[in-house]
Amino acid sequence: MPDNTTPPTADQLADLISGYTKLKEYFESIQADIDQRLAVISGAKRIACGSTKPGATEWVQYGGDAKTGVYVDIDTSAAQFTKNPVYTTAIGGNSHHWETTGASSVYSATATSFRVYVQWSKRDTPLTPEVTNGYKWHINWIGMEPED
Repeated sequence: MPDNTTPPTADQLADLISGYTKLKEYFESIQADIDQRLAVISGAKRIACGSTKPGATEWVQYGGDAKTGVYVDIDTSAAQFTKNPVYTTAIGGNSHHWETTGASSVYSATATSFRVYVQWSKRDTPLTPEVTNGYKWHINWIGMEPED
């Protein structure tokens, strides 16, 4: 770099302008990404998320003696939604949760809760709360309450 008494050379100025241009383009791309993300969530009055406790989810048996599957009622009251949000769910765990179906289907949704049913997708073995908690299965959720 030049000292205070020597003017910069043409090459040094070109490098400086090139660096500035690259930096400007980078910040513009970040701003575009931020604007896009804000556009996605700007229609939301409130967004909240949560999870049931791995290994201690309050799964309930359904399917009678066949033990077809389990369900869980998720309490979302802490989110303080004022009307029914849109819930998105996913199942987590340590093992075999990829072999299930139903975890992304939300039932009985209200501003304070919803229900998710889970069963094996291809297995003919019973699915019980003991099995699900043994695998530390849990439900992760996001709720988005639309603006009025």
